[in-house]
Amino acid sequence: MATSCITLQDSFGFDVNILLLCFWMAESRRSALEAKDIQALALGAGDANDRLVRPLRRIRRWFKDWEQGAISAKLEASAYQALKVAELQAERVSQSCLVAGLTTDRLHRALTTETAARSSLQNYREVMEASERSEVELNDLIAKVLF
Repeated sequence: MATSCITLQDSFGFDVNILLLCFWMAESRRSALEAKDIQALALGAGDANDRLVRPLRRIRRWFKDWEQGAISAKLEASAYQALKVAELQAERVSQSCLVAGLTTDRLHRALTTETAARSSLQNYREVMEASERSEVELNDLIAKVLF
């Protein structure tokens, strides 16, 4: 599941937290997010993602690939771990923004968890204007999560 989420994030620009929210809503409430709801949620979490999550992720990934040379392995591991913790905390801020923007009283109720998840993810793909190739990845993610 993690690999599929990262592929959707890195290759197509999807927000992993919104992907997970789509599944959580499908699992817990059998509810689907409409395109307008996803747009509003993405906008609400946008500042946290743009100013906090993505910059920390870029730094962490750079640090992971960086040739340290003179830095001891222990110091490098400690610094990398601190960056991971900071990125996870930033993700929690983004998740809080998503939850704060979620309006559950007008959500579309689906017949099954799978129908709700597929509907939400299709709506998200449309909002992202993602290529049809992303649909293959989304279907792969659905299979990993629900089956």
